[in-house]
Amino acid sequence: MQFFSDKEATTRQFFYSSLTDEELLTLVSKDKSAEKEFYHRYRYRILRWIAPFHFWDKDDLFQEALIALYEAMKTYDPDRHTGFKTYANTCIRNRIVSYMRKFSTMVDYVDPEVMSEIPGEGSLKGVEEKLFFEEFLHTLSSLEQKILVKRFIERKSYVDIAAELAISPKKVDNILYKIRHELEKYQKQEDDHEA
Repeated sequence: MQFFSDKEATTRQFFYSSLTDEELLTLVSKDKSAEKEFYHRYRYRILRWIAPFHFWDKDDLFQEALIALYEAMKTYDPDRHTGFKTYANTCIRNRIVSYMRKFSTMVDYVDPEVMSEIPGEGSLKGVEEKLFFEEFLHTLSSLEQKILVKRFIERKSYVDIAAELAISPKKVDNILYKIRHELEKYQKQEDDHEA
C-alpha cells in the first residue's frame, strides 16, 4: 500500500522525514500529507505486529491498527509527558487486542507450535500475554528465537541444543540468561508505558 504520490514522496523525502513525531503532529490538522507521513512511518511496525496472527485477516488487522493510529493522532496530549511513539504503540496494541477479543470466539488465531506453551489461553489476559510475547519475540535474534523454542517448546537439554546449533552448552546457558534478562527489561518497559 502506497500512501504518497510521486510528488508527495519528494516533499516527504526533503521535509517530513527530518521531523520528529511530535513536530509532525503539529502539522496534521493543517496538512493532509503530514497525516499520510504518520501512516507511512508506522506501516512496517503495524505489519510486523500483525504478521504472527496467521489465521486472522491481515487487512482487517491492518485497518484496525490504522484507525488506532488516526485516533492516537487526534487524542495525543503532549502535556502528559509521554512520547507520541509510546502513546501510538499503546493505542494500536489496545485496538488490536480489543478486535481480537471481540472476534476470538470465531477464529483460532494462535500459532499452535509456538504459542500453545503460553499460559492463560482462552482468557482475555491470555490474549494480552500472547500479544506481548509475540512483540517480545520480534526483539530477539534468530539464534535466540531458535534456542528459546528448542529449550521451552521442544524441551531439549542445553547439551542437545548446543549439539544441534554447533555451539557450546555454556553459550546456550548465556543466551537463555540474556533472554530472561531482556524479557524482564521488556516487561518493565511495558509496565512503565501503561502506568
